[in-house]
Amino acid sequence: MSGKCCNFDAFGHRLYVTALEIAWVIAQTDSQPDTPAPHSPCPFQIDKLCSIHAVRPLGCRIFFCQQGTAQWQHDLYEDFLTKLRRLHDQHALPYQYLEWRHGLRQAMAHR
Repeated sequence: MSGKCCNFDAFGHRLYVTALEIAWVIAQTDSQPDTPAPHSPCPFQIDKLCSIHAVRPLGCRIFFCQQGTAQWQHDLYEDFLTKLRRLHDQHALPYQYLEWRHGLRQAMAHR
Protein backbone atom coordinates (compact mmCIF):
# COMPACT_ATOMS: atom_id res chain seq x y z
CA MET A 1 0.00 0.00 0.00
CA SER A 2 2.98 2.30 -0.38
CA GLY A 3 1.82 3.42 -3.80
CA LYS A 4 5.32 2.71 -5.11
CA CYS A 5 4.08 0.15 -7.65
CA CYS A 6 1.65 2.69 -9.11
CA ASN A 7 4.51 4.93 -10.19
CA PHE A 8 5.40 2.54 -12.99
CA ASP A 9 8.40 4.30 -14.51
CA ALA A 10 10.06 5.06 -11.17
CA PHE A 11 9.72 1.40 -10.20
CA GLY A 12 10.71 0.06 -13.62
CA HIS A 13 7.34 -1.61 -14.08
CA ARG A 14 4.77 -1.68 -16.87
CA LEU A 15 1.17 -2.67 -16.24
CA TYR A 16 -0.48 -4.54 -19.10
CA VAL A 17 -4.21 -5.12 -19.21
CA THR A 18 -6.87 -6.39 -21.56
CA ALA A 19 -9.35 -4.09 -23.24
CA LEU A 20 -12.07 -5.82 -21.20
CA GLU A 21 -10.36 -4.73 -17.98
CA ILE A 22 -10.18 -1.13 -19.16
CA ALA A 23 -13.86 -1.19 -20.11
CA TRP A 24 -14.73 -2.66 -16.70
CA VAL A 25 -12.77 -0.02 -14.77
CA ILE A 26 -14.26 2.84 -16.77
CA ALA A 27 -17.79 1.47 -16.39
CA GLN A 28 -17.39 1.03 -12.63
CA THR A 29 -15.86 4.39 -11.74
CA ASP A 30 -17.90 7.50 -11.10
CA SER A 31 -15.21 9.99 -12.04
CA GLN A 32 -12.78 9.62 -14.87
CA PRO A 33 -9.16 10.66 -14.36
CA ASP A 34 -7.35 13.09 -16.57
CA THR A 35 -5.92 11.43 -19.64
CA PRO A 36 -2.65 9.91 -18.39
CA ALA A 37 0.63 11.09 -19.83
CA PRO A 38 2.89 8.35 -21.20
CA HIS A 39 5.34 8.44 -18.26
CA SER A 40 3.03 9.45 -15.43
CA PRO A 41 2.03 7.37 -12.42
CA CYS A 42 -1.32 5.60 -12.55
CA PRO A 43 -4.00 8.28 -12.95
CA PHE A 44 -6.19 6.51 -10.39
CA GLN A 45 -3.59 6.90 -7.63
CA ILE A 46 -4.66 9.72 -5.33
CA ASP A 47 -2.55 10.67 -2.30
CA LYS A 48 -0.56 7.42 -2.73
CA LEU A 49 -3.76 5.34 -2.55
CA CYS A 50 -5.65 3.47 -5.25
CA SER A 51 -8.99 5.15 -5.88
CA ILE A 52 -10.26 2.11 -7.84
CA HIS A 53 -9.04 -0.58 -5.45
CA ALA A 54 -12.27 -2.63 -5.65
CA VAL A 55 -12.24 -2.74 -9.48
CA ARG A 56 -8.50 -2.53 -10.22
CA PRO A 57 -7.03 -4.62 -13.07
CA LEU A 58 -5.64 -8.11 -12.61
CA GLY A 59 -2.01 -6.94 -12.71
CA CYS A 60 -2.66 -4.57 -9.81
CA ARG A 61 -4.27 -7.36 -7.81
CA ILE A 62 -1.33 -9.71 -8.25
CA PHE A 63 1.79 -7.54 -8.55
CA PHE A 64 3.73 -6.66 -5.40
CA CYS A 65 6.85 -4.47 -5.44
CA GLN A 66 8.89 -6.85 -3.39
CA GLN A 67 11.81 -9.11 -4.16
CA GLY A 68 11.26 -12.84 -4.15
CA THR A 69 7.68 -12.72 -5.40
CA ALA A 70 8.24 -12.77 -9.16
CA GLN A 71 7.71 -16.48 -9.84
CA TRP A 72 4.44 -17.02 -8.01
CA GLN A 73 3.12 -13.71 -9.35
CA HIS A 74 3.95 -14.73 -12.91
CA ASP A 75 2.28 -18.14 -12.58
CA LEU A 76 -0.86 -16.73 -10.97
CA TYR A 77 -1.07 -13.90 -13.51
CA GLU A 78 -0.80 -16.27 -16.48
CA ASP A 79 -3.54 -18.48 -15.04
CA PHE A 80 -5.98 -15.60 -14.65
CA LEU A 81 -4.97 -13.98 -17.94
CA THR A 82 -5.97 -17.21 -19.67
CA LYS A 83 -9.38 -16.90 -17.98
CA LEU A 84 -9.69 -13.30 -19.22
CA ARG A 85 -8.85 -14.47 -22.75
CA ARG A 86 -11.65 -17.04 -22.50
CA LEU A 87 -14.10 -14.30 -21.45
CA HIS A 88 -13.20 -12.36 -24.58
CA ASP A 89 -13.84 -15.47 -26.68
CA GLN A 90 -17.09 -16.38 -24.93
CA HIS A 91 -18.51 -12.92 -25.54
CA ALA A 92 -17.02 -12.50 -29.04
CA LEU A 93 -14.98 -9.49 -27.95
CA PRO A 94 -11.76 -8.62 -29.77
CA TYR A 95 -8.79 -9.42 -27.58
CA GLN A 96 -6.37 -6.57 -26.96
CA TYR A 97 -3.49 -6.62 -24.49
CA LEU A 98 -1.98 -3.20 -23.95
CA GLU A 99 -0.11 -0.99 -21.57
CA TRP A 100 -2.50 0.47 -18.96
CA ARG A 101 -1.94 4.19 -19.56
CA HIS A 102 -1.94 3.76 -23.33
CA GLY A 103 -5.18 1.79 -23.18
CA LEU A 104 -6.79 4.39 -20.93
CA ARG A 105 -5.78 7.15 -23.34
CA GLN A 106 -7.34 5.21 -26.24
CA ALA A 107 -10.54 4.51 -24.31
CA MET A 108 -10.92 8.10 -23.13
CA ALA A 109 -10.39 9.41 -26.66
CA HIS A 110 -13.34 7.29 -27.85
CA ARG A 111 -15.84 8.26 -25.16
